[in-house]
Amino acid sequence: MPITLEWLMEGWVLFARGFDETTVEDVQNVHRAGIEMSLQVPAGRLVHLIVDTREVSKTVSLIDLAKLGIRPAPNAGWSIFISSRNKFVNFLTSSVSMIMGLRFRQVNSWPEALRLLNQIDDSLPDLSQLPEPLANQEVS
Repeated sequence: MPITLEWLMEGWVLFARGFDETTVEDVQNVHRAGIEMSLQVPAGRLVHLIVDTREVSKTVSLIDLAKLGIRPAPNAGWSIFISSRNKFVNFLTSSVSMIMGLRFRQVNSWPEALRLLNQIDDSLPDLSQLPEPLANQEVS
């Protein structure tokens, strides 16, 4: 179960969590699922993404990711990454986000991710009281 994906706030904010070693197939699957979920929201609404990479020990290479040619959904909002303990994973996350043309930021904690989203998008309700979710939906 290297990457899970679920709605944190239905129609507004997706939450992805990576575990252990992620593969090209994992990235493809979560990207495909995220696009499908994002395209189901009302027209004109941005869908934000919080990605928790704290438990990722190894991820795919920049070359493999570039070969995938993945792009964000047309209604993609901000992507907020909760930093990994692995500096190389953080570097790849940042690099891939730039290559994909994502609006992204890296933070160090769950509360910081929620605060940042509220600062960036004032149309969102107050997220500060949302508990950190358990990863319960494997992307297939």
